[in-house]
Amino acid sequence: MAKDASREQQPSNAVLAVRVTSEQRAQLARDAASAGMPVSDYVRQRLFGTTSPANGRYDALSQEVDTLRTALKLAGLDNAIRDARAMLERRED
Repeated sequence: MAKDASREQQPSNAVLAVRVTSEQRAQLARDAASAGMPVSDYVRQRLFGTTSPANGRYDALSQEVDTLRTALKLAGLDNAIRDARAMLERRED
């Protein structure tokens, strides 16, 4: 536990550049938003694991979202939801 606590106290001052497709970047942004986290925190948590009880809850929520997303795809509803979300975003602009 002390190792996790010391890691949390250190400032994040290094940048890691990773190449992803536009679709992968959008997926990361959606997953991070679903977990209620900034993308950098979400990626760090997924790479290095849970570092606090709050992150554990985010991880559990993220897994539930992934399960629901898979169920929607299997039911054929993912496209309808994506289209509705896009329409709402256009209205906000």
